[in-house]
Amino acid sequence: MLRLETGTHTAPIRAVATDAAGKFLATVSDDKTLRLWMLATGERIQILRPPIGPGSEGELKAVALSPDAQRVVTGGWTGYTWENANSFYVFETATGRLVRRVGGLPQIYRLAWSPDGSYVAAGLAGANGVRLFATTDWHEVGRDADYAAPIYGLSFDAAGRLAVSAFDGYIRLYGTKLRPLAKAKAPSGTRPYGVAPNPDGSALAVGYNDALAVDILSVPDLRRVGAASVAGLTGGTLSQVAWSREGALLAGGTHWSAATGSPIFRWADSHWAKRTTLTAADATLTGIVPLAGGGFAYATADPTFGRYDAQLNRVLDRPPDIADFRGQIGTLRLSADGMRVSFGLEKGGGKPHWFDADARRLIAGNPPADMRPADTDGLAVGDWRNGSVPRLSGKPITLKKNETSRSLAIAPDRRSFVLGTDWYLRRFGADGGEVWSAPLPAPAWAIGISADGRLAAAALGNGTIGWYRYADGLPLLSLFMTRDGTRWVLWTPDGYYDASAGREDLIGWHVNRGPDQAADWVEAGQLRDRYYRPELVATVLHKLDLEQGSRETSAPTYPSAPSVLPPEPTNPSVPAVLPPEPTNPSVPAVLPPVVRIVSPSAGESVSAPPLEIRYSVRSPSGAPITGVRLSIDGLPAKDLDAGPVGRDVEREGIAEVPLETVPSEENTTLSLVATIGDLTSAQESVKIRVVRIQSRSEEKAGAQIRTQAREAPKPTLRVLAIGVSRYRDPGLVLSFAAADANDVADALRKQQGGIYGRVSPLVLRDDDATLLRIEKELDRIFQEASGNDVTVVFMAGYGTTQDNKYYFLPVDVDVGRLQQTAESQDGIREKLSRIRGIKLFFFDTCQSGKARLAQPDITGVVNDLIMRADGVVVFAATEGREVAYEEQSWVHGAFTQALLEALNGRDGGHQEITIGREITIAGLKTWLSDRVKELTKDRQHPSSPEPSPIRDRAIARVQ
Repeated sequence: MLRLETGTHTAPIRAVATDAAGKFLATVSDDKTLRLWMLATGERIQILRPPIGPGSEGELKAVALSPDAQRVVTGGWTGYTWENANSFYVFETATGRLVRRVGGLPQIYRLAWSPDGSYVAAGLAGANGVRLFATTDWHEVGRDADYAAPIYGLSFDAAGRLAVSAFDGYIRLYGTKLRPLAKAKAPSGTRPYGVAPNPDGSALAVGYNDALAVDILSVPDLRRVGAASVAGLTGGTLSQVAWSREGALLAGGTHWSAATGSPIFRWADSHWAKRTTLTAADATLTGIVPLAGGGFAYATADPTFGRYDAQLNRVLDRPPDIADFRGQIGTLRLSADGMRVSFGLEKGGGKPHWFDADARRLIAGNPPADMRPADTDGLAVGDWRNGSVPRLSGKPITLKKNETSRSLAIAPDRRSFVLGTDWYLRRFGADGGEVWSAPLPAPAWAIGISADGRLAAAALGNGTIGWYRYADGLPLLSLFMTRDGTRWVLWTPDGYYDASAGREDLIGWHVNRGPDQAADWVEAGQLRDRYYRPELVATVLHKLDLEQGSRETSAPTYPSAPSVLPPEPTNPSVPAVLPPEPTNPSVPAVLPPVVRIVSPSAGESVSAPPLEIRYSVRSPSGAPITGVRLSIDGLPAKDLDAGPVGRDVEREGIAEVPLETVPSEENTTLSLVATIGDLTSAQESVKIRVVRIQSRSEEKAGAQIRTQAREAPKPTLRVLAIGVSRYRDPGLVLSFAAADANDVADALRKQQGGIYGRVSPLVLRDDDATLLRIEKELDRIFQEASGNDVTVVFMAGYGTTQDNKYYFLPVDVDVGRLQQTAESQDGIREKLSRIRGIKLFFFDTCQSGKARLAQPDITGVVNDLIMRADGVVVFAATEGREVAYEEQSWVHGAFTQALLEALNGRDGGHQEITIGREITIAGLKTWLSDRVKELTKDRQHPSSPEPSPIRDRAIARVQ
């Protein structure tokens, strides 16, 4: 199933949990993923994927972490599709392995792990009550089915007693193995929601779904002994409750105000009368968990999570990486043909941007004046804004039960209109009859219709914008852009895509492996050769037909693969809240390999030499794994043994790395990538802390060791600068490519004695830049470079594309025989990958229109290099199929001009520039991006995506 993956949740977080030490946070969401985070930093350490299905199948509603953080359990609307019953799943946190599935259950709304680690309690939907499972072998040890409604509150106290709240209006207390201790009617509402024991187990806090109240009940008799003051509060609920370790009461929920959003309230006095307000969310608060060291963590439907410390400082606030389209009914605008769409990245339309599908560009700023918002007044449609019963000329429009209308757009001819709801995009005729409906993955906060009546567009709650054929509602394209407005991906329902540099990881395929295995995740970039089709994607909105676009752009078609899981049966107990996700009709026969780091685990401190890395590899299709490579902080460190593996069978291995070769850093990143021919696995990474323990002899010699460290040789900078202006083919002529290479090498030569002990430059200009000489010099650098060195390869000249592959043209190229006489994209990648140390690759493909060559797709080249070339930082002069500009007044191309200004510390007018004394990788990226756009009046846009996990470091000093 094709899905969005932004690194954070894309749908409301439904539950949150932590371990006894408060080191990890687990969150689950309607986006069908479980995510593990480091609470100290908010860094993600695992994405766990149970098997999923269409519609609501796979939505996760509950999560619990074992006290020792070794295991995590999750469930929700999980497993009904293939078992006619639901399941919960047990994962190892360190490896992400699914180690147990417990099935045969109703829908699971809450999970809780006992403080001694012996039991997991499951609160169930409907009138199915609560069940208790032993964690040794996961057999059921107790149940209570005497319930009349779902359970929404479930919590163990320190003594192992279990408190439960349910929508039948009762609070229940259980002892060992679910032995009933007490049952009482909730005092302030009919739908008690959250329930939480205080630290000493003498009281329970109860929140409500139908009342703005928090009650305090005594334990064990469940008698009301107090209530938190809610004086001055109106509207909403405080359904989520918790106690901090120091005994303060915490609560939040749907209560919202313009001044506070949805806050967390804190009462620290003995009568719960004095209330403190703490900022948390804009949308509903969905969970609060106390932390062992004081303070608490929380999660929201935004979906955000965060942490307050014991001093009530918010030390972590992790928002989602998705645009917020709420409040943008008048902000979403379309061009007359629907090819351009404008929106704000922030709620209410803040941070305006617009996207041009033809130009393949996301542009910051206000849209062009010809773009228009939706017409909401041309027909008498009423009660459509956040209403469940919209009306046309006073007559109700039929929606599904519990379906809420969010947005409206009236067609230019005023003969029809579209409603956007939480679940569907629905077109109606002027008589109120439904013409078509298209299921949605998230609420439609804003919609628009192109002036030519061909397209409808919807801005959705998961941060995507979808285009639909207005005639029948057929989905055509989806666009996602990150919250900062710097990255985007555009894709068809079949998975063909276009993306900005470095953002092929934003979509991918969830591949089920049966009901008892964790699913695989395949990033779009792992199948780039098959699915990266920018020409096809650009055609879809013009043709309004994917198949026609595929034929006209020669995109290959592939036979359908069988579904991994059986078809979904009718499930009357699961409402059709979400539509079926689009399935992928062309799954390739050979899938990329899967690699996993078994140990060390994220955040672990490692001190005993050598560093031992346990890993596993798996070939889903059974094809032979051809390699496994270990990288440390993004730099190649060791080739590991793959060994023979059976079809979809994990094989474990052990690698040892001398500790002295590993940086002694707080966050050292270990990464593994496996290959099957040209197919690569997703990169598996963990961050660890390397601590060296000195022996007594080393301690005695400490001063000498430190002196030697200060006197350690500086790295060597190796420079290969290639520039071709005058080709042997008289039809290929450029003005400044040779001069670009010469001057870049001269500027870098001056770096000797600063960061670098030695600079070894070589320039290949014009006649010297033959294919044989280029390859010879790259091989020489491979032989000479050490892991401590930095290599710069600079290429300026013509470039072109053939068969979807980039070629750099040497001086002796025969344009009729590119594969034999030009330097191919694959060749560049392989040669750069072999060189030890950090590689900085600058390439400037100049304007080729006069030479009648195909303009290369630079974004595709950049994405290929950063994904499949180890230790390479890419700086490209352009993006997409832009031309690279050169101008007589610069005596250089724009890209080289900006690079030379950075290295020399002066602009073209010899005025000093502000870039800092030391030029870092990140600093140079920012400078080149801003300066090239300035020099070319925003006509040229360099590409240099993040080289994660290569550390940012100084690569030059301003001369």
